[in-house]
Amino acid sequence: MAIQDKATLKSYVQTPRGRDKRATIPTETQFGDIIDSFSELPEYAVAGLPAAADNFKKIVYVSDGAAGSPVLAFSDGTDWLRSDTLTAVSAT
Repeated sequence: MAIQDKATLKSYVQTPRGRDKRATIPTETQFGDIIDSFSELPEYAVAGLPAAADNFKKIVYVSDGAAGSPVLAFSDGTDWLRSDTLTAVSAT
C-alpha cells in the first residue's frame, strides 16, 4: 500500500518485511510539463536545417528528409540522421 505525503511529495511504500521505502512521485504539474515539452517538435525542410554541430542530441521533424517524405531526425553532432535508417537526411 502506498501513501503519498503531499507536503513532501514522497510516497511511503510498505514492503513485505515491513520497511518503508521513499520514492519521489512527480506531481500532476510536472507530468504536464513533461508532456508539453514533447508534444511538438521543431519542423524543418532539409534545406533549412540548422547546423548539426550546434544541435547535438536534438530531435526535429524534417518534412522532406526521407527522400521527400517526412521523418524524425536527430543530430549526432556531425549530421542530421534519420531515425528509421540512421542515414543522413536527404530531400532526394
